[in-house]
Amino acid sequence: MAFKTFTSGAVLTAADVNTYLAQQAVVVCTSTTRPSSPPEGMVVYETDTDALVTYQGAAWVRTSAVTTSAVETYTPTLTQSSSVAATVNEARYIRTGCVVEAWVSLTATAAGTAANKITVSLPVTSSGHTLGTIVGHAAYRSGSTWYALEAGLDTTSAVNFVNTPGTSTFGINAAVTVASSDVLRMHVRYTV
Repeated sequence: MAFKTFTSGAVLTAADVNTYLAQQAVVVCTSTTRPSSPPEGMVVYETDTDALVTYQGAAWVRTSAVTTSAVETYTPTLTQSSSVAATVNEARYIRTGCVVEAWVSLTATAAGTAANKITVSLPVTSSGHTLGTIVGHAAYRSGSTWYALEAGLDTTSAVNFVNTPGTSTFGINAAVTVASSDVLRMHVRYTV
């Protein structure tokens, strides 16, 4: 909807009130009582999540978190060729505008496939980055050995890991096979 300048003596119609006035104000509601047919660009403050969300034509998207209570959780997938069963110790993220920051800690409860890269899924699909871009760091414990790693975009929805300083893909050239009780911790920050 466009901006409208009202002139002196102009008639204020119901459509004007609904579109130019009511739908351009920040609406206060909950995440379950948002307007059902909002115009693109509508901003809402959710009292139950303490967050501002914007309607982007097809979905509501978190614009910013007002308090730390807006930190969200997700269930990441650990993969080495195929999905590897893992306990999620921590998987939290916060989205502020177009930036997502995520913290993940996983403990494998099954084995992966030898000599294949290790990946972890992201909470929100990335955009604006070239695949392979380093977006964070990680630590991996196999047995009693800890590895310091960099996290790079494998796809727009997952990261893989490279040995610091990025010389080889972890799990392939490092010849690490995910084993039960291995631990992976990562912190990433990227744009969406």
